[in-house]
Amino acid sequence: MTVLENLMLVARQQRGEHLFHAWFSPRTVHREEEAALAKAEEVLRFLELRHLAHEYAGNLSVGQKKLLELGRGLMAEPKMFLLDEPGAGVNPTLMRRIVEYVQELRRRGTTFLLIEHNMDLVMNVCDKVVVMNQGAHLAEGSPEEVRHQPAVLEAYMGGAL
Repeated sequence: MTVLENLMLVARQQRGEHLFHAWFSPRTVHREEEAALAKAEEVLRFLELRHLAHEYAGNLSVGQKKLLELGRGLMAEPKMFLLDEPGAGVNPTLMRRIVEYVQELRRRGTTFLLIEHNMDLVMNVCDKVVVMNQGAHLAEGSPEEVRHQPAVLEAYMGGAL
C-alpha cells in the first residue's frame, strides 16, 4: 500500500468497511472517505511527507517508516501515544525532526510514553524518566536528576563520569 493508503486505513469512523453501509449509505461512506483523505493530507503536511504520498510504504527508508508510523498514530487522534524506540535506526537529522514533531504534539496536548535508549531524544522530550535495567526499576525523576544518579551511570556508562 502507499503512504496515503496506510494513513487512510487508520482513519476513524469508516462505515464503508461494512457491506450494508457501502450499499445503502454510499453518500455517508463517501463523506467519511473524503474526511479521511483530508485528515491524511493534513498529517502528510505536518510530517513533511506529502512528496511520498503515492510511494509504496515498503520503499521508504527506516526513518521515513518511523514518520509513517507516527502519522498512522496521528490519524487515530490519540490523547496518548506509546512510542517504542522511535529513534532506533534513524539518522541524526531525522532524529531532530522526530523530536520537533513530538514537542509540537505535546504543545497541542498529546501525552507521550516513550520506550527509548537514545538519551538525546529522552532528554529533549521527557518531563519524567523511569530508568529500567534488566527488567527492574533503577531510577526515576526529571531527565536532569536521572542523568546524574550513580546507579544509572553504573548500569549504562560503566561507572561515574
